Order: sequence, then structure tokens, then C-alpha cells
Amino acid sequence: QEVVTIPDLGSLSSPLIDTERNLGLLLGLHASYLAMSTPLSPVEIECAKWLQSSIFSGGLQTSQIHYSYNEEKDEDHCSS
Repeated sequence: QEVVTIPDLGSLSSPLIDTERNLGLLLGLHASYLAMSTPLSPVEIECAKWLQSSIFSGGLQTSQIHYSYNEEKDEDHCSS
């Protein structure tokens, strides 16, 4: 008598799912290498004292630009 075994469908994986999983892994590894940054350039090493000073520690302050276009549009829309 011959015994036929049926594979468990839950344990099988399609080649597309495997490809998607592997691609996700490779893209994640690539993103982690990009996040680590590049080596310091000679200019950055030379200017490290200035780059670490308190002048640059707060980041850049940007001015808030006030756009009046939307307000004028709202006023025209509400007045009609």
C-alpha cells in the first residue's frame, strides 16, 4: 500500500513572498548603512572645534512665513 502525504499548506511559501521578504531585508540593511553616515571629511575634522561649539548646538532658526493667500481666499469665499 502506498501512502500519499499531503504537505501542510500553511508551511509552504510562494517564491514571490520569499522575494518580497528578501528584498525587504536588503532594503532595511541598505537604509541602516545610509543612516550611519559617511566618514568625516578632512574639512569636517579641521572644523570640528567650531562645529561642536554652542553656536551651532541649537540648530537653525527659520522665520515663519505668513501666507495671506489662503486668508484672502477664505474671506472671499465667506463673503459670498
